[in-house]
Amino acid sequence: MFEEFRITDENLDKQKEIVLQIIKDNEENIEKLLKIEYKNYDNFITPYQLMHEKLGFYFSPISHLNSVKNSKKTQE
Repeated sequence: MFEEFRITDENLDKQKEIVLQIIKDNEENIEKLLKIEYKNYDNFITPYQLMHEKLGFYFSPISHLNSVKNSKKTQE
């Protein structure tokens, strides 16, 4: 029913790198979206929502791990 939780203390640093790269990519993509002269749902909202969804997919497990197993490493 639910996907297996795969974030551990051992791979947390790698997950952090992935999230930081997604944030960087999103910033670049948002700049491109803002340059669209005639924005509409298909060329602006949909890509923006997909970026948000991807970031949430990778960040939510880190946030969850911090909530249930708070440590200095998860707070980084």
